[in-house]
Amino acid sequence: MKFGQKAAAWLVLGAAIFSACGDGATTTTSAPLITSAPPASTTTTLQVAEAKALVETQFAELIGTAEKVRGLTFSQTPTLVFVNDDEMHTRVIPGTLRVELLDGMGFGNVGPTGHIVQYQVDRNRIAILTPRTELTPFARAELIGELVFALTYEHFPAVGELSDEEQIGLLGLRLGDAAFHRDAYVDEYLTSTERFALQLESVRQHEKELILPGFVRTFEQIGDEVAQVLVKDLIARGGVAGLNEAYERPPSTAEQLFHPESYRLNTKPVVVSLPETVGSGMLAGESGTMGELWIRSFFNDSLAEGEMLQATTGWAGDTYTVWTRREGLALSTLFVMDSKQDAVELRDGLSHWALNAFALAAGRSDHKGVVFEGDGYVYVAQVDDEVLFVASPDRTLGEKVREQFWPRY
Repeated sequence: MKFGQKAAAWLVLGAAIFSACGDGATTTTSAPLITSAPPASTTTTLQVAEAKALVETQFAELIGTAEKVRGLTFSQTPTLVFVNDDEMHTRVIPGTLRVELLDGMGFGNVGPTGHIVQYQVDRNRIAILTPRTELTPFARAELIGELVFALTYEHFPAVGELSDEEQIGLLGLRLGDAAFHRDAYVDEYLTSTERFALQLESVRQHEKELILPGFVRTFEQIGDEVAQVLVKDLIARGGVAGLNEAYERPPSTAEQLFHPESYRLNTKPVVVSLPETVGSGMLAGESGTMGELWIRSFFNDSLAEGEMLQATTGWAGDTYTVWTRREGLALSTLFVMDSKQDAVELRDGLSHWALNAFALAAGRSDHKGVVFEGDGYVYVAQVDDEVLFVASPDRTLGEKVREQFWPRY
């Protein structure tokens, strides 16, 4: 992929957040449904039929297990279907992901999610990759997680119109809930031998995830590594009843997923307004809030974990706009942080990102900020607790957008 294509892809992704049918889900990679199957070319129709029968039996048993583990029951049990990879749909937050723009900029089609097991909300069904033998411990655990995910949709449906950040908050609560109870199933129902087999398959899954773009890995972490912190906090304070009550007031921002104390305090994001800008013949396209989740995904490939946390912690609010002109696309984002020091740390993180993800030359001073340029363009400026970020794969377009924010930034 040429620089311009890569940069534009990051740009569009900077203005878009992956999400789910309904109100949320993640993107995952393919993992083997089984650990000891023969090559596909030697699998007979009879073997597939026998494997499907085994999986159907396991599925019926696991429904009851999922209900026991979660403490909820289905009034309408999801159906089971066997599918191919291309039927594992990408689940997106409505209105925020422009797949055609990703295609047009050379990033490639988003394509199937790669789930081996997936609850598909719109059809109330559990989709499983067509098997060649019975479910492995890893696949059974994943199925429990998806069944718990389905239970939360039935018992705690979304109410009213939700913003992007609210959809991510509710999604995170569902995913953390599913991951927590999936792990509870592993601890309570699997033997030590099965847990060892699960760990081996999980390692192979993780190895595949390492080759994914950073933003995908960040979204992968919502359930397992992020929202479980909030779910464990809720259960520690109020038991499963406390978790159930949280669906009446789900996290309203990604920040509340990352920081349980923000959820407890019901911290609201700062409403950020753009300053009056100078007209330049450009069209303002999609706009909205990035939120802490996207900022973290932004840094996944360019900052170490500790640096990423330092750069993103302290988010208070933001607003972004995608600008279009014949040269292409540009992104402007104005962040407000909790303190001036938080703003400095975000500024430094964005500058580091420009040098790595955009592969631009070392920055030069420009008024109150720093410009990184080459084929593309990035401008980062910090004023008190605010940070302005402008990026474009086209240098001329980036400069035009940056000029709009003169002289404040």
